[in-house]
Amino acid sequence: MKTPEMDLLDLCACRLGCQYLSDLRGLQGWQRAQLAGVLRDVAAGEAPLREWNDALGYLTGEGPAASPEEARARLIGRLAPEGRLSG
Repeated sequence: MKTPEMDLLDLCACRLGCQYLSDLRGLQGWQRAQLAGVLRDVAAGEAPLREWNDALGYLTGEGPAASPEEARARLIGRLAPEGRLSG
């Protein structure tokens, strides 16, 4: 669950124990799966589209999505695609 005082990327960094937001970009293997798990715990409607698109662009380099649901699904899919949850 996201709090109004913390944006989506800050929430992810906090939940994963990252000292800096930029640490999120260097996550590998199981850490990316863990990040996907954090995002699974946030309902699409808990963050505005701008925050979802900021996260999508920052973490994956992909262009913006049309809805929070699409951005959330793309993020989770890129971070922990089926069959690639470790390594």
